[in-house]
Amino acid sequence: IAKVRTQMHIRHLSWMKRFLERLLQIANPPARLANTINAYQSAVGSEDQAYLVITKSDLTAPIEEADKARDNTYSGMTSMLDFMKRLGTADQQQAAERVIERVNYHNVKISDRYEDENEKIAQLVQDLKGGTLAADIATLNLTATLALLEQQNQQVISLMMQRQGDRSTQESNVMGKARAVTDAAYEDAVMVLNA
Repeated sequence: IAKVRTQMHIRHLSWMKRFLERLLQIANPPARLANTINAYQSAVGSEDQAYLVITKSDLTAPIEEADKARDNTYSGMTSMLDFMKRLGTADQQQAAERVIERVNYHNVKISDRYEDENEKIAQLVQDLKGGTLAADIATLNLTATLALLEQQNQQVISLMMQRQGDRSTQESNVMGKARAVTDAAYEDAVMVLNA
């Protein structure tokens, strides 16, 4: 049990469910063992429900969709910069080179965690909207694209803040409490089996 207690929530739950499946295969258990199995089954069911509560959010799918839209805009913008660097006018090529250098500096990766990507894109947009880079963005006809990227990034941030707000109303340590009950029921079941 000591090793199981240190596992992540999903692994703990998985182990407890597998053990429950084994217990339920015991044919005609004695009354004391049957009562212990029922108590254990109830504890595992409660842990399963607690896990659903801490992981489920109606905002997860909209966040993923908003992130995908933002990633498409970012990828499109970087592709356009690459295109302009190769085939644009002399002014566009120079502007594209400066903007690409700044984009590379911020090192945005669409595979980054949401929080990391949110901040990197916010910093990039802020950088590209100011000073000489704003003129370069205008030269490259990317002003509307940059505004769209900023809007989409803000949408992801807003949805994430809303999801975090929803989760803040959940009981703290609900999973820890459910795991403690399951662990105790597991120990009882093992003790009765060994007896």
